[in-house]
Amino acid sequence: MYIIALFLRFSWFVSPQFLFYDLMREVIRGTYTSLIYSMIFALVVLLLTSGNVVITLYAMLTIVFIIADTVGIFVLCGWELSILETIIIIMSVGLSVDFSK
Repeated sequence: MYIIALFLRFSWFVSPQFLFYDLMREVIRGTYTSLIYSMIFALVVLLLTSGNVVITLYAMLTIVFIIADTVGIFVLCGWELSILETIIIIMSVGLSVDFSK
C-alpha cells in the first residue's frame, strides 16, 4: 500500500479536460491583453485625429462605458467567456471609436 501511495505522489495525471482549462485560461489572459492594446491604439488614433486631449479623454471614457455595457450584457445573459465573446469584446472597442467620434 505504501508503494502505491508513493507512486501516486510522484505521478502525472493527464486528462483531455485540462486542455480545455488551459484554453480558457489563455482566452481570459488574451482578452485582457488584447483589450489593453486596443485601448492604447484607440487612444493614439483618437489623439491624432481629433488633436484635442479633452475630446480624446471623453471619447476614451465613452469607450470604457461601452465595453462595460457589453460585458454587463454578457453577464446578464449568463454567457461565459469563450472565444466568441472575446472577439465581440475586442471588436466593440473598434465599433465604439466610431460612435465616440
